[in-house]
Amino acid sequence: MNLITDLFRIGDEQTDRVLRRYLASTVIAALCVAAAVGCLIPLADAMFSSRSSSTILSWAAAVAASAAVAAVLDWRGTLVAQDLSGRYIERMHALIADRVLRLPLGWFDTDRSGRLGRTVSFGVMFAANAVETMIRPVLQTLVLTAAVAGVLGVVDWPSGLCVLAAAAAVLGVFVWAHRRNHAAETRVDAANAEAASRVLEFARAQAVIRAAGPDSLGERATRAALADQRAAIAAAGRGRGATQTALSATVAAGTALTLIVATLRATSGALGYGSFVGSVAVVVITAGVVLRTLPFGTGLELARATFAQITALTATETLAEPDVDRRVGREAPHVELNDVRFSYPGGPRVLDGVELHVPAGTTTAIVGPSGSGKTTLAHLVARFHDVDHGAVRIGGVDVRDLGTDRVLESVSMVFQDVYLFDDTLWTNIAVGRPDASAEEIRAAGRTAGVDRIAARLADGYDTHVGEAGGALSSGERQRVSIARALLKDAPVVLLDEALSALDVESAAYVAHGIAELGRSRTVILIAHQPQTVRTADQVAFLDGGGIAAVGRHDELMDSSPEYRTFWRNRDAPGRWLRSPTRGIETSGSSQHGPRPD
Repeated sequence: MNLITDLFRIGDEQTDRVLRRYLASTVIAALCVAAAVGCLIPLADAMFSSRSSSTILSWAAAVAASAAVAAVLDWRGTLVAQDLSGRYIERMHALIADRVLRLPLGWFDTDRSGRLGRTVSFGVMFAANAVETMIRPVLQTLVLTAAVAGVLGVVDWPSGLCVLAAAAAVLGVFVWAHRRNHAAETRVDAANAEAASRVLEFARAQAVIRAAGPDSLGERATRAALADQRAAIAAAGRGRGATQTALSATVAAGTALTLIVATLRATSGALGYGSFVGSVAVVVITAGVVLRTLPFGTGLELARATFAQITALTATETLAEPDVDRRVGREAPHVELNDVRFSYPGGPRVLDGVELHVPAGTTTAIVGPSGSGKTTLAHLVARFHDVDHGAVRIGGVDVRDLGTDRVLESVSMVFQDVYLFDDTLWTNIAVGRPDASAEEIRAAGRTAGVDRIAARLADGYDTHVGEAGGALSSGERQRVSIARALLKDAPVVLLDEALSALDVESAAYVAHGIAELGRSRTVILIAHQPQTVRTADQVAFLDGGGIAAVGRHDELMDSSPEYRTFWRNRDAPGRWLRSPTRGIETSGSSQHGPRPD
């Protein structure tokens, strides 16, 4: 069975040893059940043949003894299975956690994170319980059916042959049902992921969706995703019903065929009436066991999908880490990108030959049209990914030689997709530097305006912000993120300036926090605001996968036609853009773009 192979693949030495003993015990228990059931034939034969009481009692004792041993082994097997389930939950969580901690940060997009969350919270439980809920009943049924076929083959070979034929037919239908259910569950999983993504997008983009009207693309996309989800679930349910009916019908047909053959053999005198009665009892009992074993299609698919996801996760390439420990130091370093080329797996080239020098202690604004690779460039500096060609250096050291941990020590990041833990305001700031003093945390909070947030909350800094910071507005989450970065006090700061979507108060505090972060640090800023671009020490205009121009804003407005055209386009009236398949974006409005002259 593939599930058994999966369990051995993810288990450690101790777990594998326990699993082997458990499987052996399960087989022995099934053989004891088969012995008890098989002894019914000579018992019935002895009773109908008017044998001596001692013979009848002997066979009855054999039935009772076999059943008793099977019951004890089954009870013991239940305890071992529960222990194994716990071991596998712990083992799978350890495997996932170990790999997650070593995966590049760029791996964690929304879709992968969502699937990983479902695997950890839901799939792992099904996969671990497969030991007791799937493997044991299936193994017992296979052993029992084979043993019963052997017993009937000795008593009456045509009846035994019928049992083997019925078992082969059931197995064939089961394989067909598994393949059909697997395809249906794969479609359900994809539909669930899309629906969850759309609903989350719908909730977060209410202002945009309401402004677009009652039949906006965003609302239509959400309705379509939910309709697809309902259709996929309904189709999977119909498919499971059809396959279960086919399996039950096959078992019933096999049972009927065996009973008809046994009846014909009995009426012809080839099979004694006592043996006939016993054979009927054995066949009916075996058919009942088989029917009870079959209905676990969804659990089987989820368990196998979980094992497949864990296997794929553990096979995912991690970033190579250096053997020598190197550090950047606390002074603001220069940052360089030399002939950097990069593309996402299976995608087109995003950056192609990027050359950029960010002097130590200065602010460089990265400007460019949507999709030009601005965020990708920042992610490469933070080593979310490794470049395909060229090098990214901090303080003259290649980030690959620094290693991910040292790079992240040296970099503070404030991006638009702020994530806050389901904990207090205080804890979410302290994440920046867990060993910081209370006064340092309060100072960072004051600078970023988080103290104003705490002042309006009943529990102040001890207020829980909810999952992903859901109790706070987007502007307030940005302020907490700024405070976190201020507290960390890293020499390199990566910022995605997202002020256009914030309220006036939050925008002011975030702008102040950004200014504070720029003091005595090397700042790379994905800029959207005219005032930020004008005050930056240099502006790098990113277009077509490369740096099209570098200089101060006024210089570039005079010397670069592409840069000048870019700002003229941003100065045009604001536009709502919506992709039917991805999400909702807003372009900058006229009040935010600097005029070219």
